[in-house]
Amino acid sequence: RLPVFRLPPLAGDWGAVTGALPADLEAQSAASSIPPPTEVRAEAGAATVSFFLPGLSKAEVRLTQRMVNREVLVEACGQRRIITIPDGYGKVTGAKFDDDCLKVTFAPAATK
Repeated sequence: RLPVFRLPPLAGDWGAVTGALPADLEAQSAASSIPPPTEVRAEAGAATVSFFLPGLSKAEVRLTQRMVNREVLVEACGQRRIITIPDGYGKVTGAKFDDDCLKVTFAPAATK
């Protein structure tokens, strides 16, 4: 769960608003069970890029790989995000939803 805080009304003084936030806000957010919006992992010869997409289904997400620019376009709910393919990796070998995350897997690049 994300932490929720009651903030005073903004009356031209941002100091009152920021002062109402707990000093350890970043630590609390990091300790929450919500994964980061984007995460890259390299394991067992493949790289996986994960996107936190709560409430979406597979049918609502579209992936397009563009090898010319070494990127993958992720489209969902009218929004677009470009993933640059990690160095040393090539084509997309798979994509799946797992716990509100879209996980895109890349194969190692072919060696010349």
